[in-house]
Amino acid sequence: MSRNRIKTWIAVLIVGMLCIHGVLFWKARVLVRQGYPDFTIFYTAGKMLHEGLGHRLYDGALQYEVQQTFAAGVRIRKGPLPYNHPPVEALIFEPLASLDYPTAYLVWSGINLAILGFLPFLLRRHIPVVAQCPAFAWLLVCLGFFPVLVALLQGQDVILLLLLNALAFVALKRNADTLAGCWLGLSVFKFQLTIPLVLILLCWKRTKVLKSFVVIAAGLTAISVAITGWAGTLRYPGFVLHVEKFMERDRIAVDMPNLRGLLEGWSFARGFPSAHAITIVLSVGLLVWVIVKGRGWTPSSQRFDRDFDLDFDLRFSLAMVTAVLVSYHAFPYDLSLLVIPLLLVVNYAIETASLHRYRNQALMLPMGLLFLSPVYLLLWIRLDHFNLFATVLLLWTWGIAREISWSLREARQA
Repeated sequence: MSRNRIKTWIAVLIVGMLCIHGVLFWKARVLVRQGYPDFTIFYTAGKMLHEGLGHRLYDGALQYEVQQTFAAGVRIRKGPLPYNHPPVEALIFEPLASLDYPTAYLVWSGINLAILGFLPFLLRRHIPVVAQCPAFAWLLVCLGFFPVLVALLQGQDVILLLLLNALAFVALKRNADTLAGCWLGLSVFKFQLTIPLVLILLCWKRTKVLKSFVVIAAGLTAISVAITGWAGTLRYPGFVLHVEKFMERDRIAVDMPNLRGLLEGWSFARGFPSAHAITIVLSVGLLVWVIVKGRGWTPSSQRFDRDFDLDFDLRFSLAMVTAVLVSYHAFPYDLSLLVIPLLLVVNYAIETASLHRYRNQALMLPMGLLFLSPVYLLLWIRLDHFNLFATVLLLWTWGIAREISWSLREARQA
């Protein structure tokens, strides 16, 4: 199949997904205005800070009281949709608290769209395939990716995390590890997804990443203490654990496309006392395996050839996918982070012509499934077992690792 024909099929796929997403967005518009999206938790936290109630940020009763002022029509809630993110993140949403809920939601959606529009300009110097198409085309590609649609509809914060991860990738590409650690330090508002990535980079001897990460994370922790006071800060872990227990009763793991969801998102697993322990053991095992696979990573200051760039791209992709799989919390919208690995692997396939050789189906097939919105709808809505999507990510992890092994073998034989 020619390259032009492949591009045509990809364009048809994206247009088809955009049509599906347009229908879904139209059907959800009324629910958005009523306050159903997850943006409710961020708007609630922002209003509490705006009203000088930061010390009670994790008071569930007060959260519910605030939410009743703008989302009283949400019939499925008998209590608060809890804000369980770190206190410092609420500062981002405090300026939006002066707006009414629908307007604040639209402003936040506009910010997220601006981030998505900026990503091609950020990445085009480091991912050649991005530079081959107009930035607007890549924005449409992102909007055709189902997890991004969900993130936008829910008003989630994962697109901001996507930006910070992209900035960290660019910094690592330039061998600016200290700067990469700073960007990752700013990502601790989703620490369950950031810490595994930092740990992998550390074990791949990118030690400067950890140093700056700790400094930034410590600074944000100090700001959090200033917001809630010591009493509020000490209350935060207990509040998170309380919410976690409530979510487990609500079978929340069934929606997690990670190892935890795959192992614990079943009715029989809830009565199995060792389920958590097995999840931890397998997650650690996957981390160790990925770290071993990436141990041959040479700092970019010592190599400047194209093959090293592609080698770097595969390893960073492997690290990002693994971070999602081993995270304790990951939901459908969190897969928006995979935009970066998707671009990197597509670029790798084109640069090495493996897209035409089909030598590694485990590398290419998962990407097709990732871009098929009907697969998400089938697993999430129809079967009510989105945790099965973790099998796609596991296959892709194996495919990327396998490609790394082949690449190293070819480099040694050359």
